[in-house]
Order: sequence, then structure tokens, then C-alpha cells
Amino acid sequence: TGPQDSPRQVRLCLRPTTGPGRARRGPSPSPSLLSRSLGTHLPEAMLLRLTLALLWSTCWATQMYGRGGGQYFSTPRDHEYEITGIRVAVGPLGILKSIQVRYGPSWTTVSGCPSSGIPQEFILYPGERIIGITGSYKMYLWSLNLYTDIGRYATFGKDNGVNFVAYPDQFGKVLTGICGQCKLLGITGLCFAWDYPLEFWDTIQQNNSTSPYK
Repeated sequence: TGPQDSPRQVRLCLRPTTGPGRARRGPSPSPSLLSRSLGTHLPEAMLLRLTLALLWSTCWATQMYGRGGGQYFSTPRDHEYEITGIRVAVGPLGILKSIQVRYGPSWTTVSGCPSSGIPQEFILYPGERIIGITGSYKMYLWSLNLYTDIGRYATFGKDNGVNFVAYPDQFGKVLTGICGQCKLLGITGLCFAWDYPLEFWDTIQQNNSTSPYK
């Protein structure tokens, strides 16, 4: 079939099964990837937001997965909502063309090459968060696999070339943003921002406001 106007749901794995033709659980992320979903959206502490915003470009510059090259792009950071979905367009040759992130109920603008490719999307359950990513690349990115804290995963494209693994540097952090580079044929590299869930920062803020030592 040809390209479709509306995105189609990407393949998911919900639970281990056996037998021919049945879905199976994907490769498990390392123990450092595992965290519990807290499931409640609350605002982040303002001071920490500003600090992270200042360090944003510097931090990402050292975390590119792929050969890179071409035009830079970055999904806008949203400090009121957590990531609730990822949408990736795959071209007819199998190259990843573009990517979008959904924060709360709203999708960001298309980043990458928005004029081509069939969009596929992965919608998270309430409170579900992405805690690990794998993929592959040659000159361009060919695959992207997202792993969540409740054991689900989504696959965009097919493995081809050099494999990579991306995960948070500390237990409990989750995916909070994506940036990268792209050329005419598609995405050449991606980098990922990780941070603690919004609920974590709100708890700290509440504890500070009620501390008897203030």
C-alpha cells in the first residue's frame, strides 16, 4: 500500500507469549533502565527548569547517536506535561525521515524531513514513561526501539548497520526530549534528554515548602 494521510499504530509487545506467529517480549533493558511508573502529572520546580534549560544544548552536543551532519533540530521542551507519545515517519527505503513528540495532549511540530515517509506512532498509557532506547544507523538512522517502565516496547524501522543503546545516567530518570540532525534523505543522528518525572520535582518542592527549617 502507498503512503497514508493518517498515522498507523506501530507494532507493540505487551506480554510474553509462545508459539508461531505470536508476539514476544523484546530484549529487556539493563537493570539500570528499570523504574516504576508514578503515573501522576505535577509541575516541576521552576529553578531546576531554568538550570536544565541553560545546560540543554551543551549536554546534548555530546550524546549524538548516528553519524550526524546536516541541519539541527530539537523538539520543544515542555515543562507542564510529560511525554505521552512518539511519532516517527519511515521512508520507502527504510530510512527514518522525521520524528514528533507528544507532550500531554499536543504534538510538537515535525522535526527532520516532513515531506515524505509514512508516520507511525506509539502512544503511552497514562503514567507510562520511556526509560530506554536502542536503534541502528549507517549514513542515516534505520531503526528506533523504545522501551517503557511497564515492559512495553515499540519498533520503528528495521535494524541495519551499527547498533546503539541509550539510557539514563541515573536510576529513575525518563525520556524528556529529543534532538538531532537531518539531511535531504532523512535523520542522520539523534540525541536524548533524560530527567526525573515531574512528580519527583513537585514532591521536592512540596517538601521544601513545608520544611520547619525554612
